[in-house]
Amino acid sequence: MIRLRIITLAVISVMICINADAQKRGKAKKVQKPKVEVVEETPADILFEEMLPSTAKVLIVDSVVADKESFLSHIMLSEDAGTIRKYDDFFNTQGHKNAFVYINSFNNRMFYAENDEGSGMRLYTSDKLGEKWSQPQPIDGLDEGFKDITSPFMMPDGTTLYFAAKNEEEGLGGYDLYVTRYDAEGGKFYKPENIGLPYNSKANDYLYAIDEMNELGWLVTDRNQPEGKVCIYTFVPPTSRQTYTELDDEQLKRMADIASIKDTWSDGKAKEEALKRMKSINAVQKDADDGSFEFVINDNVTYTSINDFKSPKTKERFAKLLNGRKELEKNEQLIEKLRDTYPQMSGNAKRNMANEILKMERLIEEQTEYIHKEEKEIRRAEQ
Repeated sequence: MIRLRIITLAVISVMICINADAQKRGKAKKVQKPKVEVVEETPADILFEEMLPSTAKVLIVDSVVADKESFLSHIMLSEDAGTIRKYDDFFNTQGHKNAFVYINSFNNRMFYAENDEGSGMRLYTSDKLGEKWSQPQPIDGLDEGFKDITSPFMMPDGTTLYFAAKNEEEGLGGYDLYVTRYDAEGGKFYKPENIGLPYNSKANDYLYAIDEMNELGWLVTDRNQPEGKVCIYTFVPPTSRQTYTELDDEQLKRMADIASIKDTWSDGKAKEEALKRMKSINAVQKDADDGSFEFVINDNVTYTSINDFKSPKTKERFAKLLNGRKELEKNEQLIEKLRDTYPQMSGNAKRNMANEILKMERLIEEQTEYIHKEEKEIRRAEQ
């Protein structure tokens, strides 16, 4: 009996150890079991998913990263597209870093963003009467659901208006880009619409501008950028909105996020033609920037940079004027060499050189007259 009891106790002891070990293993398994974290979708996430199937096809030919404070220097609008200027530069003030002024191609109407106490930034418009701008008027109908409206851009049709704004209910996050159109009969703008993907993102999208003459557009955004930087995408504005039908969700998301501009290069010919147009516009800017100059506008104003010019037309004319000055300088140097060589010549060679010198003198006279005339007209246009 004693032996049996000892064996029974031993078995019981072993069973207790097995049970304890099993419990430990069970506890260990519970600790290692992965946790499932439930993330609640935000209104912006839901809106993004709703917009994704309607992501617009767009050919993006170039992108450049720039300081947020100076991105306007990378947007070269033609005369027909109007002008975008910083609020502080146009009104000669300080403290309006995120405010811009758009002036149409006729230089007789402008739209701009200004801080309105209690409601943040809102848009105003003003017409030029003679030499003065009229009392600015707030643009009604754009305030509902929006705050901090900025970066207006009016298309040449005088009807289609783009702008950036924050909208907690209908926005993807930060600033989004919106479009509205003017109802001439009702005398007000229609309810703005979010222009969708890929122009908007969950980051800040600041500006949408189109140059119909050169068939180029610019999108300014801080998506995937560090603080204080923005990316300026140059794209070809589509004539109609087309969407992707052959992409899966992952590929579609890449296009919506502009993960790579190379993904948009499906039409190689259109891309090369757009690059040529872009390089042609940039060449004008480069020619002007390469020259150090002082251009007197009046007794109180002297320009030292191509970006000082208010009008894209005068900016382009001054770039050509700088090239004209370079050509004049070359011809003046050449005629001096001819005059130095002329006394050493004889016979037909001397007569031919005399004719060449006369031609050069007439050319220089014409160039000088052109330059003086252009300088006066550019000054008058800028004033």
